[in-house]
Amino acid sequence: MIINVEFIGFPELKAVTGKKALKLEFYGSTFSDLIELLEKKYKERFKGSILNKEGIVDSTVQILKNNSNWIKRDDSSQQLKDGDKIIFMRMMGGG
Repeated sequence: MIINVEFIGFPELKAVTGKKALKLEFYGSTFSDLIELLEKKYKERFKGSILNKEGIVDSTVQILKNNSNWIKRDDSSQQLKDGDKIIFMRMMGGG
């Protein structure tokens, strides 16, 4: 299946991937499987940008599924299906 992945606020990942949005061939079924695929594909750049020291999505990262459903950082069992779009967004402070 194809999963669309976008990174907003992660210039270091754009430098590695060459773009801010990806279409990935995906053989898993859960959000956890997607994280594992991205870790294998983009190694330390992905881990250092998205994950905390425990290997869980960092608290500064929000995840949006199909532009309407928020995925909780600790909900690795969230099911994915062909054509889903997952957006990783870095939260910014300021005012």
